[in-house]
Amino acid sequence: MRDDSGFTLVELLVTAIILVFLFSVVFAVMQSGIRSWQRGEAQVDRQQNVRIMMDRLVREVRQAERLINVSEDGRSVKFKDYQGRNIRYAFDIDAGQIVRQVLDENGVPTGNNIVGYGITAVNYAVYQENTALSVSVTSGRYTADSYVFIRAAGF
Repeated sequence: MRDDSGFTLVELLVTAIILVFLFSVVFAVMQSGIRSWQRGEAQVDRQQNVRIMMDRLVREVRQAERLINVSEDGRSVKFKDYQGRNIRYAFDIDAGQIVRQVLDENGVPTGNNIVGYGITAVNYAVYQENTALSVSVTSGRYTADSYVFIRAAGF
């Protein structure tokens, strides 16, 4: 007597094909989830970077002694801080960075600090006889806008 309780080759092949298909679907869903998570993480990083940079700029401008000027293209702003130093925030379009520079008496930077990266657009504008500054910073699809008044203006 023969024992017919085993699997045939066809049954094993069909089972293997079904398992490969299921693993492929699971892998594709997992890859899609990972890509989505990475995009979300990059977006959050850009948003946090812009927020931190804007917080620092707004704080410094609010405490500034006076606004000196905004460049004609609107990509840099210069002001005198509460310690009497000339500070410039400039957008380096090639590097996609906003750089904070402390300037000497001749306007030459004595130090550079990168305060924002991954930046795609910046626009500064002064209002109300150089007592208010409008700032717009874009990183990817995220844009942050702020309007800052100098507290020391008029004293």
